[in-house]
Amino acid sequence: MTIVTSLNDHQLQHEIGMAEPSAQTVPRLALLAKNAGLDGVVASVHEVPEIKRLCGTDFIAVTPGIRPAWAERGDQARIATPRSAVDAGADYLVIGRPITRADDPGHALERIVAEMSEQRHNAAPRE
Repeated sequence: MTIVTSLNDHQLQHEIGMAEPSAQTVPRLALLAKNAGLDGVVASVHEVPEIKRLCGTDFIAVTPGIRPAWAERGDQARIATPRSAVDAGADYLVIGRPITRADDPGHALERIVAEMSEQRHNAAPRE
């Protein structure tokens, strides 16, 4: 685990006393985890590209704070959509409340999968 996604940089600095923003702290913690022999970390999507750059693409990134475009943010400060998480290089997505608190969890999951597929098809081709 690096820094929970329910904390923003203001809270990290003023409530916890961390001097560095999460964009610097999380990749540093991930590299420490890799050097200690771990296979991956739990981290916000926002730090995944730098984690992958420092630790290699085979280093696992589990990303909480995933919210589909139609879901409420809840207590999460550093969120991303499922599609943007995959695009950032996340290996596993943690999508809890948008599914578990839905009136129809199966339908919510179908919407998430459709949203990811739709965004992928509408994306500009990569060169």
